[in-house]
Amino acid sequence: MDTTALITTLSSPLAHHAYCLAGLHDAVQAIVDTVCVRLSIPASELWQPLELPLTIADVRSLKKWAAQSPQNGVHKMAHIPLAGVHHEAINALLKIIEEPPPYLRIIISVHTLQELIPTIRSRCISVALQSDMTADAKKDISLPLDAREMLNQFVVLPDTLKEVKAIEKIHEWLTQLEPQVREGNSLAQTHALLDLERDASSNVNERTLLENAFLIRYSKSL
Repeated sequence: MDTTALITTLSSPLAHHAYCLAGLHDAVQAIVDTVCVRLSIPASELWQPLELPLTIADVRSLKKWAAQSPQNGVHKMAHIPLAGVHHEAINALLKIIEEPPPYLRIIISVHTLQELIPTIRSRCISVALQSDMTADAKKDISLPLDAREMLNQFVVLPDTLKEVKAIEKIHEWLTQLEPQVREGNSLAQTHALLDLERDASSNVNERTLLENAFLIRYSKSL
């Protein structure tokens, strides 16, 4: 996604509560800083670990900080780098990423989307920064023209049908990829879709699930 468009999306009042940005640390940090300026989030309402990698103690500190309403402004921002983080710390993050307070915006950062474990991927919207992709990958990252229309139709479905429809779509894409897998291609895409399918019944937001599935299906960079 273009950086300008991404910043506009992250700064929107209707933005999803959690995003994962894959790219160089400085590039992600620049986006975090710009979004904070646009949302009038002061430094006192921005949480980032003092050192890397993230530890269990950092996660406890984050949870305590996130539970307190912002003292200055309307929003808080948590920037959570996951490079080199132990699984124990990641597991401790799941609750706050899944059910953050309404004033908290979360930006997770990784070097590449391949590093993102399925339980985190299914709880946020994942974006590979342009600087982290080759020219060919940039062409492949775009969604098909009917993707947005399909997602909009999906939103108005009764809640009881959303999970079923999302899983049906993932099954359809897995079937499409099967011949390529037999030839040794599209293995990463297939594994990622299977991971999403396994997470589908784990209190995952169905729209986020389907958006991530779109990106996986139509991008060779994921």
